[in-house]
Amino acid sequence: KGRWDLSLTSADVMVREAEALVARGANEDQLLRLAAQLSARAYQLEVPDVLRMVRVLGAAVQGGARTASGKKEMLRAADHMIQSLTARLQDSALDVLLEVIETMADAGVGTQAYLDMVMATILARHHRDCHALDAPV
Repeated sequence: KGRWDLSLTSADVMVREAEALVARGANEDQLLRLAAQLSARAYQLEVPDVLRMVRVLGAAVQGGARTASGKKEMLRAADHMIQSLTARLQDSALDVLLEVIETMADAGVGTQAYLDMVMATILARHHRDCHALDAPV
């Protein structure tokens, strides 16, 4: 087990360690191992932690993945993490839903169907409360 083995650490430590790996320019094997470990923990983590991890994987794809198959695998892991949020988003605050959309765009992951689901959730909130999308005063 190398320094990049994050399987037994807390979510916050895991995210910080992942961010450090990407910042240090870890090699593709380390990044792929990281992607697998982050993806495996997706359902156990809070929504903000998942979003941070998806951003880390997006940065890894842009900065550390060398091969097409490596990039594809990291994007698949990031997409799995976004998909893991589906049931949890139904009761999430509006700012969390917007953060999900921003994260999807930043990391370059997610499907049109998933984006449509998030947008439908936002519009349903507005339908129930016409002031839900008003700017805070």
